[in-house]
Amino acid sequence: MMAQIDFFLCKAEKLQFADLLFKFGFLIVPDLYYKDKTYIIISSLHEYEPYASDNSLLFILHPETFKYELEMRFLEKKGGYYISQTAGGPTIEFYSPGMIEERDKRIGPGSLSNRSSFYNKNEKIPLDQTSIEFYKMLAKYIKQQSVYVKLVKRGYWVGKKTIQMCRNEGYTLVDIGGKNLIEMIQ
Repeated sequence: MMAQIDFFLCKAEKLQFADLLFKFGFLIVPDLYYKDKTYIIISSLHEYEPYASDNSLLFILHPETFKYELEMRFLEKKGGYYISQTAGGPTIEFYSPGMIEERDKRIGPGSLSNRSSFYNKNEKIPLDQTSIEFYKMLAKYIKQQSVYVKLVKRGYWVGKKTIQMCRNEGYTLVDIGGKNLIEMIQ
C-alpha cells in the first residue's frame, strides 16, 4: 500500500521544494542508469539543479530514518544498474517529468509517494512513524503551495506558479482525461 498525492509543479516550484528538503536535512538520489553500483547523493540545491529538468524520479531520504542502502540491480538491456524502488531505505519517491516544460512549454503530472513497507534483502520492513511524518510534512508543503482540482476518480494539486504560467505565459498542462485543469480552477 502507498500514500500518494498527484500534482503539477513547474521547475521553479520543484526547485523551491528541493530547497525545503535540503533545509530540513533531506538528501536526494536521482533514478539514473549507473555504470556501477554507486549512486549519486545530492545534498544541495546547486547539486540538484541539473536534475530538475530531466530526471523524472527521485528518491528522497533522511539520515535520521535511512537505515538500509538502496539496492542496485543490473539491467542488461540498458547496460547499467538502476535503483530498486522497493529495496533499501526507507525513501519517499518524487516523480515529476521535466523535459517537456522547457521543450514544449507543457507541464506534466507528478507525484509524491510513500510506500508502507520496503525490503532489506528478503526481509519486509514496515515504515517507521518518523518516515510517515516526514512524508506528511512534505505532502502538506506541496498542498499549501497549490490549488486542488478534483476530477471524477482522482484529484491533482496544481502549483500556484504553474497556474500563473499557464494563464499568463503560454504554458499548458498535459491533459488528464481530456480535461483542461486550468479552466477548472476558480
